[in-house]
Amino acid sequence: MKATPPTVHARPPGFSFPVLRREIMDEFARQELPPTKLTQVAAPPGYGKTIFLTALYRHYQDGGKNVLWATLEERNTTVEAFVGLLESVFPPRGAAGEPTRVVQGNEFPLAHRIADLLDSIRALQQPTVLIVDNLSFLQDPAVGEVIQTLVDQTPRDFYLVLAGTRDLDLDLTRLEIAGLLTRVGYAQLAFKLPQIQQAFGEALSSSLGSVTMHRIIKRTEGWPAAVRLMQILLSNSDNPAATVEEFSGSDKDLAEMLNRGALAHFPAEVRNFLFEIAPLRQFSVALCRSATGNEQAGVHIDYLLENHFFILPVDRNRKWYRLHGMLRQFLLAEAEEQVTSERRREVLSAAAGWCDANDLWADAIDYALLAADRERAAAIVDRVPARFVRDAGDVKAFTHWVELLEEAQVQLSWDARYWYVWALVFCRRYDQVPRKAEPLREEVLAGRTENQLERVDRERLQRLDIIRISADIYLDRLEAAYVAGARWLQNAAHADPFDRATVACVCGIRSVCTHDFAQARKDFAIAHASIVQADSDYGSAWVGTLICTPLLAEGEFARAYDALKLCLQRTRKALGDRAGMTSTVALVAAKAAVETGRDLEAREWLELAFPMATSHGVLDTGGHGIDAALKLWGSPHATSLTLEELRAVVTGYPPRLAVMFSCWVIRRLIRLGRLEDALAEARKLGTDDGQLGAPSEEHPAVVRSLWVLTQIDLSIANGQLKRAEALIEAESARAREDGRHGHLVELLMSQMTIHVRGHDQDAATRKLAAAVRLAAKRRYLRPFLECGERVASVVNETKPKSWGFVLKEEQDFFAEICRSLPVSGNRILDRLEELEVDTSLLEQPTPRELEMLALIEAGLSNKQLADRLELSVPTVKWHLYNLYQKLGVSSRAAAAAKAKALHLLSV
Repeated sequence: MKATPPTVHARPPGFSFPVLRREIMDEFARQELPPTKLTQVAAPPGYGKTIFLTALYRHYQDGGKNVLWATLEERNTTVEAFVGLLESVFPPRGAAGEPTRVVQGNEFPLAHRIADLLDSIRALQQPTVLIVDNLSFLQDPAVGEVIQTLVDQTPRDFYLVLAGTRDLDLDLTRLEIAGLLTRVGYAQLAFKLPQIQQAFGEALSSSLGSVTMHRIIKRTEGWPAAVRLMQILLSNSDNPAATVEEFSGSDKDLAEMLNRGALAHFPAEVRNFLFEIAPLRQFSVALCRSATGNEQAGVHIDYLLENHFFILPVDRNRKWYRLHGMLRQFLLAEAEEQVTSERRREVLSAAAGWCDANDLWADAIDYALLAADRERAAAIVDRVPARFVRDAGDVKAFTHWVELLEEAQVQLSWDARYWYVWALVFCRRYDQVPRKAEPLREEVLAGRTENQLERVDRERLQRLDIIRISADIYLDRLEAAYVAGARWLQNAAHADPFDRATVACVCGIRSVCTHDFAQARKDFAIAHASIVQADSDYGSAWVGTLICTPLLAEGEFARAYDALKLCLQRTRKALGDRAGMTSTVALVAAKAAVETGRDLEAREWLELAFPMATSHGVLDTGGHGIDAALKLWGSPHATSLTLEELRAVVTGYPPRLAVMFSCWVIRRLIRLGRLEDALAEARKLGTDDGQLGAPSEEHPAVVRSLWVLTQIDLSIANGQLKRAEALIEAESARAREDGRHGHLVELLMSQMTIHVRGHDQDAATRKLAAAVRLAAKRRYLRPFLECGERVASVVNETKPKSWGFVLKEEQDFFAEICRSLPVSGNRILDRLEELEVDTSLLEQPTPRELEMLALIEAGLSNKQLADRLELSVPTVKWHLYNLYQKLGVSSRAAAAAKAKALHLLSV
C-alpha cells in the first residue's frame, strides 16, 4: 500500500497572540547555532513547543543561517512518511533524471532513498538547521534508526531540532554522554512568574496581587495552556480571586483539550489505568500494581513517561511520581464516569493497605477515608498521632482527618485527641483549645483528685499543662507562659524529651524578648539536650531555629547566618519545602541573610516562606521574616509582596507584631527618603507630630528598643538633633548593658549622621570607624548599605591611613563597604588598597615601649604615664612618637589595636 505523502510547511505558523519568551529561548538565542547536533523538545500538549520552535527558527533566520522547517500531520505515521518529508526538504540530487524514481515514487527502496538523502545533506555548502514539529505522530519504530543515521552520518554543521510529545526512540543517555543531545522538556517550557505577569498584563496582575499570582503558579504548575485559559477567564471575571480558586482540570475547555490532545491516542488499557490511579497523590510501580491488581502497571507507567504525559518525578531515583495537578483533577472527574464507585473504593482500599504496610501513613489515611474505610483510618490515627503533629508537622492534614472521623462518630484514643488539641494550637485555632482540652482533663481525673492518680495519669495532666503554656506563648502572654513554664520544668525532670524541649523553648522565647540573653541560652540548652533524645526532625528544626534568635537580637549575624543556613538545608531535606516548619526556618534565616548583605538569598528564602507564613510559627519567628522583607522593600531584590500584603500577614499574629511592623515601615521609609509617608505611618501609632513618645511599659524590651530606634530616626529626619543625641546616649547605655551589639552599630551610625549634618568631619569619622570595628566580626553590613551616601561622604573626606583598622577582618570588611558605595569615578574606589593597613612590624619595640603599650591599653593618659614611669611628659611623648613609627600608626587607639593583632601585649 502506498504511503500517505507528508504535508510540508516551509515556514512556521504565525500566532495571533504575543509570544512570551522563556529563559530557555534566551539560552538558545545566546548562540548562533544549536548547542548540540540533536535537540529534542518533548513535552505534553499545551506547553508551547511550536512557539519555542518558531522562536528558534526566527533567531537562526535573523542570524543569516540556513534554517528549514517541516511539520508532520496526524496521518503521517510511518517511516516512509518521515523520509518523504525529509526528501521534500532536501530533494535527491539528479532525481529529475532518474526514470526509476519517477515511476516508483515513494516505493523506491528505502535504503536507497536514505543514502540519496544523506548525499543531499552532505552537499550543503553552509551550516544548516532542520526543525521538525509534531514528530510524535510517527508510530514506526524504524524512525529512530533514521534519526540515528542522520546524527551519525551527516556533517558536523548539520543540526536537527525535533519536537513531539514523547521521547525519541534512541539511546538518549549515550547521546547525552557523547555531547550530541540537548533535551528541552516541560520544566524549561513552563511559564514562570514573569511570563504569567506578561500574559495577564500589568493591570490584571496588579489587581490580583502577589499572593493570588503565586496561587496561579501553584495551580497551573506553569502549564502555558492553562495559564492562557485562566487569563481569558480572569479578564472577564467580576471576582478574579474566586475564579482562580474555582479553576481546575474539570474546566470544559481544558477538559476538551486534554481529551482531544492528550488521551485520544492512548490505548484503552492505558486510559483505564490512568482513571484508576488518579486518586493516588503520588505513586510508584509497586503501589500501582498492588492498588489496581494490574501486573502491567510498570509497562503503563513507562509508556506514560515516554509520552511525557504530565507525569513528574518526585524523587532523585525516579521511582516515585505524581500527576500534574490539573491533569489529576481532570482524570478524577472523568473517573467518576468511567470507573464504577465499587471499583474506585476497591483500588483505594488496596492502596491504603499497601501504604500502611510501607509506613506511608498519611497516604494510607487519605486513601482509607476516600474508600469510606473509617476503621482503618482511625486505627492508623490512633497508632501514630505524634508522627503528624510533632515529628512531621503535618498538622492541617491531621486536624482534617480527626474532624472527619469525629463527624462520622468514630471514637479516637486519648493520645490521638491530645495531639489534635496540639494541632489546633499550631493552626492558631486558640478559641477551640479549651473546649477540646477540658474533656481530656476530665477523662484523666474521672472524679479523682490529683493525689489519687496513677503515674501515667499524672503525666497526662502534665502534657495538658504544656498545651496551655504553649497557647500562652502563641497568644503573646509572655510572662504567664514563662512563669508556668519554669514551674513545669522544675517538676518534670523525667518528662518526655519533646515536651521538655517545648516548654524550654517557650521560656527561651520570653527571655529573648526581655533581652535576658544569658537566661535564653540556658533555656535553649535544655531544649537542645532534650530534642536530641526525641529524634524529631520537626523538633530539631524548631529548636535549631530558636537557638539562633538570641544571636540575632545581639547582632551576631554572621554566626546566626551560618547556623540558620545549615538548619534550613536540613529541614528542607527532611520535611520538604511545603512543610510549615520549613517556612518558619526560612523566615528567620532570611533575617540573618539580609543583615549580612546577602539580599538574593534573603529574597529566595522569603519567597519560599511567605505562602505559609500566616499558618505556622510564633510572633518572634514570623517577625524576623517581616523585618527582612521590609529591609528589601523598595530595592532591586525586593520580594513580590506588596506592603499591604505584608500587613495582611501581620494581622495573623498578636497585636505586638503590628506595632513592630509600623516601626520597621517608618525606618524603611526614612531610608528611602519618604519622610511624609514615614510620618503618616507614625500617626498610626497615635502621634500627630512625628514624635512617638515613650514606649509602653506593657511591651517587652524587644519592642521598647525598636520603638526608641524608630524615634531616633524620626528625630534626625525632622532635624531634632539634640533630642536624637539624648535618646542615643540613653539607648547606647542600655544596649551595652544588654549586649545588643547590632543596635550599638546602628546607634553609632546615627551619631555619624548627626555629625555629618553638623559638618564635624573628625567626629563622623570616629563614629563610622567605631561602627566598622564593632560590625566587622559580626558581618553586620546592612546599616552601611542603607546609609551609603552618608558613608561615602565621610570616607571621601578622610585619608585612608587615618582609619586605623589593624585587624584583617576590619580591613576586609571596610573595603567591602567601600566597594558597595553609590559613587563612581571617586578617588576612594581607586585607593582601596590603601585602606588595608600594613600589619607588619617595622622595628621591634623596646621593653620600655612595650611597658608603655600595656599602660596605654589600660587607658592611662600621658600625664599618668609620666607619673607611673617617673618620666617627664615630653619624654613620654617622645617615646610614644618612636613607638608609633615602629608600629606604623598615628594614634593611641591604633597602637593598642595593632599591638593586640601582633600579640605584643603578652610579652
